[in-house]
Amino acid sequence: MARPRKVARQFKEIRAQDRRLATFMRRHYRDLLAEFAEGIDWSIAMAVFRRNNCCDEHGQPVSLVTASRTWRRIRREMEAREAARAAAAPPALRSGEVAVGVRPIPQIPNRPGPTAAPVPALAPTSVGASASPGLVALATPPGAPAAQAADGATEQISAALAKLGARRVPMPKRN
Repeated sequence: MARPRKVARQFKEIRAQDRRLATFMRRHYRDLLAEFAEGIDWSIAMAVFRRNNCCDEHGQPVSLVTASRTWRRIRREMEAREAARAAAAPPALRSGEVAVGVRPIPQIPNRPGPTAAPVPALAPTSVGASASPGLVALATPPGAPAAQAADGATEQISAALAKLGARRVPMPKRN
C-alpha cells in the first residue's frame, strides 16, 4: 500500500532534518573530540545539544545519561573505524626499499658521446640612445664587439631555418 503524498512528504522532511544526537556527534566528531580532550563539561555540552535541537533515537529530548552513553558509543565506533582504516593502509616504505611489484630500472653506464659545440652568447645589436652605460655594457658579451655577436646570432638563425627548410621566420597566426 502506498503512503499518501502528504505523509510521504512529511517523512521526507523529517529525514532531511536528522536531529538525532548520534548523527550530530558523528558529523562533528573531530570538533567534539578536541573540545572534550581535557574532560567533558556536560552542562555546556547539553546546552549545545539543546540549541541544535538534538533528540535521542526515539525523538525525545536528550538527557544527560543519554548524551554520555551516546558519546561513549560514538567514540568507540569512530576509534574502531580509524583503526580499521589504519590497518587497511599499506605500510610505509623504508629508505631504499622498493614496493612489491615494482621493478627497478637497470642503470646504463655513462658512455662518452659527441660533445656539443659551445653556444655563443647572444646580445641585442643596438641599444637605444637613452640607455645607461651599464646597459650598454650588459648588451655586449665580454670580449666580443656587438657587430660580431649580431652576425653569430644571424648565422645561427639562418642555420636553424635551413635545417627546417623554411625561407622566412615563422610568425604566429592572427586571430
